[in-house]
Amino acid sequence: MKKYQFVETYANTRNAGSKAPQDIEFIANKLEFEPLKIILGKEKGSFSKISNQLSFITQWEKAYNAISSNSIVLLQYPKYGRQINRLHCLKKLKERKNVHFVSVIHDVNELRNIDQKKSLRNEFEFVIKNSDYVILHNKSMIDYFVKRGIDPKKLVNLQIFDYLRNNYMSDFPVFSTTINIAGNLDTNKSEYLKYLDKVDNNFQLFGPNFSLNSYSNVIYGGSFKPSEIPNVLNSGYGLIWDGTSIHSCEGSFGNYLKYNNPHKLSLYLASNLPVIIWSKAAEANFVKENGIGLLIDDLSKLPNILSQISKEEYLTMCSNVQKIAKNLSNGFYMTSALNTVITKIENNLNDE
Repeated sequence: MKKYQFVETYANTRNAGSKAPQDIEFIANKLEFEPLKIILGKEKGSFSKISNQLSFITQWEKAYNAISSNSIVLLQYPKYGRQINRLHCLKKLKERKNVHFVSVIHDVNELRNIDQKKSLRNEFEFVIKNSDYVILHNKSMIDYFVKRGIDPKKLVNLQIFDYLRNNYMSDFPVFSTTINIAGNLDTNKSEYLKYLDKVDNNFQLFGPNFSLNSYSNVIYGGSFKPSEIPNVLNSGYGLIWDGTSIHSCEGSFGNYLKYNNPHKLSLYLASNLPVIIWSKAAEANFVKENGIGLLIDDLSKLPNILSQISKEEYLTMCSNVQKIAKNLSNGFYMTSALNTVITKIENNLNDE
């Protein structure tokens, strides 16, 4: 059975995409999903929007013609940019070529209170309803889609996103109470960062938009590429927290932790760091079951909790982390999910 994946790439090679979709593209490629490239931003200038949309018409029609009937087609969603002819070709693939869509969902914007254009919402709904299998973050996200009326038999639990590393080494981090925070440091987006000076603990922050220079307990470590940052995360813990408060994960971004797999969780673990995660986060169960970190309700309790962790307990967590880190670094979780759905599709065809 033929397998395909759509790969969006920029005409300007300096404009790279985000790591999670790229890692999935790489994993799928190893599983012999043939890449069908959709080039973004081909034209520059005053008429670029029009010319690029016209280009999408041709590119998607070419992709449609290249795909064999009854094949498997891997999709990654949601999409944020409108592309003329994309949804039309997806519908034709389903109706005329009877393809088997397998969709990987990176984010669910309705859970983040992010409003998209109607056309993009409609496309997302089409993909969810017409995919043979949908790979979702975790059980909480699966439960959410089941309540929306999606057949649970076609929903697959990823458990955690991979974080591919070519140069992964099983190094133990330095025993420390320092808390690492990586990501977009814009305090308008991650408002809880404003209140880190209220927590009696040291923090080390990595990423763009840093503005907490006056905080005595915060050190800025710089901004790094996804492939480079694991090399500097070498002591203490990684923090999984979001929202408007240090006392709980509040607001739309905080509430989203109840459903999603934050990619920074994968980053910390692939860097061999044990993690500290909000106790009500969807991935709190994964952390607890694997013994790879601590669960916390309120960041103000950090000093007391960390003071009770011995070096031996810390190193035990680090040892557990390394088992997960090896899997993340080689794409174990997405490979397992894709192999599961490929086998199911092939078995279903054989039973017909």
